[in-house]
Amino acid sequence: MMARSDNRQFEVAQADPDIGYIVDAPHEGAPLVITFGFVDWMAFPRFDFAGRLRKLEVTAGQPLNHILIRDTANFWYQHGVSGLGRDVDAVAASLRRIIADIRPTSVCTVGQSMGGYAAILFGTLLGADQVLAFGPLSYLRSDWARRDGDTRWLRVMETLDRYPPPDRTTICPRCLPGSRRRRSTSCSAPGQRRMAAPIWMRSMRAGSPA
Repeated sequence: MMARSDNRQFEVAQADPDIGYIVDAPHEGAPLVITFGFVDWMAFPRFDFAGRLRKLEVTAGQPLNHILIRDTANFWYQHGVSGLGRDVDAVAASLRRIIADIRPTSVCTVGQSMGGYAAILFGTLLGADQVLAFGPLSYLRSDWARRDGDTRWLRVMETLDRYPPPDRTTICPRCLPGSRRRRSTSCSAPGQRRMAAPIWMRSMRAGSPA
């Protein structure tokens, strides 16, 4: 855990590619905001929204707990986060343990671009109270990208095709937190099939993009 006033320690962590997350949560019972870093092709991604969250605390007069997360490999969080786990499920499990220790009044996930995708994905898996996603991809399927004629992120999708995450999972509405049937890596819900990467799906029809 890092003291929020220690800017030097934050900058050291920011510059270390082996540090995938920072927990800054000194306020028991306050809301928790989990942020996810965006893609950066020129350097490894930085922790996002740290300054904005502090400004928000001052403006709103509300202390906040923070967990800042980034994927320094630019893999859309599909191969995990350094220090939290090597796949999506492991990261979610680690975050659940951290959240249980913090005991916040609410949980909000936030991200833009690659971070927006992660905010939706992990916000869903964690049962977050609120998800704020700015400009996220809604799927990571290279065949869907070609079909839709949107090849801006095709290189990322093709890389994930070649190096899929160890846990190949489809998230369907029946398996979301709070549903009668818990999420499973071997979901047999009608119309579902296993994908090359975890995908946020709003439709029960296989092959339909979110």
